[in-house]
Amino acid sequence: MKNIFILLSTLVLFSCQKVIDITPNNGDEKVVIQGNLYNDSIVYVVVTKSTGYLNKTKPLSISTAVVMLSDGNGASEVLTWNSVKQRFESVVMKGVINDNYTLKVDLEGKS
Repeated sequence: MKNIFILLSTLVLFSCQKVIDITPNNGDEKVVIQGNLYNDSIVYVVVTKSTGYLNKTKPLSISTAVVMLSDGNGASEVLTWNSVKQRFESVVMKGVINDNYTLKVDLEGKS
């Protein structure tokens, strides 16, 4: 009796499966800007474009942008492209606690 119960339970559990394939829309392509500013450390910014939801490859960094960082004291710096790390980096500016920063990115005629 116990074997029959296990057999019936197994049939019920595995016979009710249905595979549903989904294909979500990719949507509009957007520019994605990720900036990192830490205390007493260099600033770095990664600029990419969005990819499809099911895309398994990492989006490529965009090197053609112009990235400028300004602080609340009037200092500013155009970040330089690091081709090895695939990101824009500061050379001079470092993060300071309680300072305000503004990031401006120009890409393909848009800011």
